[in-house]
Formats: sequence, C-alpha cells, structure tokens
Amino acid sequence: MHCSIGKAQERALTTNPPAGMVRVFESTEHTIGEPEERSPISFGPQRAPALTIFVDDAKRYQTMGGFGASITDSSAWLLRNKLSDSQFQKIMEMLFDGEKGIGLNLLRQPMGSSDFAREDYTYDDMPPGQSDPELRHFSIEKDQRYIIPVLRAALAINPQIKILATPWSPPGLDEIQRFPSPGGAAARELRNHGQLFREICKGL
Repeated sequence: MHCSIGKAQERALTTNPPAGMVRVFESTEHTIGEPEERSPISFGPQRAPALTIFVDDAKRYQTMGGFGASITDSSAWLLRNKLSDSQFQKIMEMLFDGEKGIGLNLLRQPMGSSDFAREDYTYDDMPPGQSDPELRHFSIEKDQRYIIPVLRAALAINPQIKILATPWSPPGLDEIQRFPSPGGAAARELRNHGQLFREICKGL
C-alpha cells in the first residue's frame, strides 16, 4: 500500500503555525485533489458559538436502553471451541462485567441464523415443498449447542442483561410467493409468525 500526503499538508508538517493557532484543511464531496487549506482557527479557552455544542443536563428526553452486541452462531462457536475455559471466562468478564470490563448490558439475538452463522437455519426447517404451520417440528437445538450456553454465561456475570430476540429474516413458513387476500392467507401467516415468537420465548 502506498500512502502520500498533499503538498499543502506537507507544508504544514514543515512549517509551524503561529502560537495558539491551528491549521485547518478541509475536504468535501466537491474537493478535487488534495484537501484545501482554510483560515487558521484559535486554539484556547475561548469558544466559537457556531462550533460549540451546549448540553443542558437539566432537560431529559429519551433514555439509553443499554449498550451491547450480538452473540451470533459464529461468535458463540469461536468462544466455545477456540478458547480454554479460563480464556472464555476472562473474555466474558471483559465483555459483561462492569468492574472488570466494559459491562455490556444489551444483546440483540438472532432468531435462527443470521449473516454471521456457519449455516442457514430456522427453528422449523422443513424439506423443500413441505410446511409446518402448526410448528410441530419446532426446535432450538442448533442454538443450544453454543449460543444459549454463552448467553447463560453472560447472564451469570450480569443478570441485568436485556436480551432482544430479532429475526434476521422471515421464517421459512412465512416466505410465501403469492399475493394474499385481506384477512386470508396473510392473517394466517401472521398468526403463525406470532406463534413462532411465543415458542422461541418458551424454548429460551
């Protein structure tokens, strides 16, 4: 990889700006070539009103629900298969312990596979051409291999973690290639989808 800097920036590196001043280079969608040098600005306790953000901590709006990530199939597999037990415990504490680590407290969990899974699957996979609207073949067995044990380990460290279950795509039983009539097939598929959500909560 070859990296270079523009002539204006090169001059800035060899020429010291005036005391208390900062050189400014600007690049926008209209810039052609190297960034353009703008007027220097003063660096000090004085604030430019147009560039200052004032935070009024007396006003409250929405609250922050949490900060977190997602324990996907691939990440859970790596955590349980590529780390020793002591390494696994240490990295979990680094992730979810507020004293020993960053204290993540929100997990957005895929309902079935995601784009970070080792294989594509849902909780009710059926052979091509077959469907299971009653969810008789519902199973979270694939999540029980790695994802759920890692989730339980996270909850053991921080029982206050919020888990948001989210489908990355509609389950196979909902992916219908037709234009449903009002109150007919669409309503039936919606009920099936709601039932799937309920079974997932029960299974977890």
